[in-house]
Amino acid sequence: EEFDAFFARALAAADSHGAHRFVLDLRHNGGGNGDRNRAIVRALLQSRFDERGRLFVITSRRTFSAAQMLIGDLEKWTFPIFVGEPSASQTNHYGDSALLVLPNHRITLRVSTLWWQWDPRDTRPWIAVELAAPLTVDDYRTGRDPALEAVAAY
Repeated sequence: EEFDAFFARALAAADSHGAHRFVLDLRHNGGGNGDRNRAIVRALLQSRFDERGRLFVITSRRTFSAAQMLIGDLEKWTFPIFVGEPSASQTNHYGDSALLVLPNHRITLRVSTLWWQWDPRDTRPWIAVELAAPLTVDDYRTGRDPALEAVAAY
């Protein structure tokens, strides 16, 4: 299944079940292919969830790279409420890593190769959340999810 179709199907499933909110969980999302972000943004723009109080995006200190680009696009084009922890990097950032093997020690590294710039005026260290809900060790150990609890309580 193509990604565009998968995401449209996910939105349709939420819609057909009468969901009042749509939660996009990007915690621990280290990115991937930023070209897929357009399909997500487009589908959300065409949905009934692109409305204040209906679209929630959960981020964490491990949301970066293409996922960082996605939350930047969502912030610009849709009406999300960001929940959880601030993202891991700036909207303008280096990405597209390549493998580099150090010749003498044979240690393999990943090195960013491209500068991605959304807005040169955006100097924030991260994208902040409106509903702070950090995950603690005790929360994790007991299976509690403060971010989803914050969305449910909104």
